[in-house]
Amino acid sequence: MNKGDGNVRIWKDYTLRGKQKLVTTFSSIHGHKPGVRSVGVVVDWQQQSDFMFASGEISLTLVWDLDKEQIVSSIPLALDCNILALVASQVHGGQYAAGFVDRYVRLVDIRIPDSYIVSASQAGDIQFLDIRNQSDAYLTIDAHRGS
Repeated sequence: MNKGDGNVRIWKDYTLRGKQKLVTTFSSIHGHKPGVRSVGVVVDWQQQSDFMFASGEISLTLVWDLDKEQIVSSIPLALDCNILALVASQVHGGQYAAGFVDRYVRLVDIRIPDSYIVSASQAGDIQFLDIRNQSDAYLTIDAHRGS
C-alpha cells in the first residue's frame, strides 16, 4: 500500500499474476510536499473495518475509510513525538498500537469518544492519558515498584 512517500495505492486482483489493476491512489497524510522521497510515513490497514491508519512525522494519526477514500478521524498525538511504527489490531476494529521515537508504545481505541491512551515504557512507567488533557496523565503506575 505505501511506498514510503506517503502515497497509498489500492490494487484490484493483486493476487492474479499479470491481472493486477490500479484502482486508486491518494496521499495518506496532508501537508507533505509532492516529490519528497521520504516523509517518515507509517501506515497499516485494518481489514475487518477497512480502515487505514497513517502517521509518522506529523502531529496526529489519520484514520481513513478506504471504501469512501476519506478521513473519518484525526487523532492528535498526546506528546510531541514522531511515530516510528504503527500496527492496527486485526481482532478489534478501531484499535491500533503506535511505537514512538521516545521508545514508548501507546494503544489507542478510536471507538471511544473520549480518546484515552495507555502508554508503557521499558523502564516500567505505565500512564493512562486523555488526549484532550495532554499535560497530565490521569493515572500513572511504576510497574517495577508494584505501585
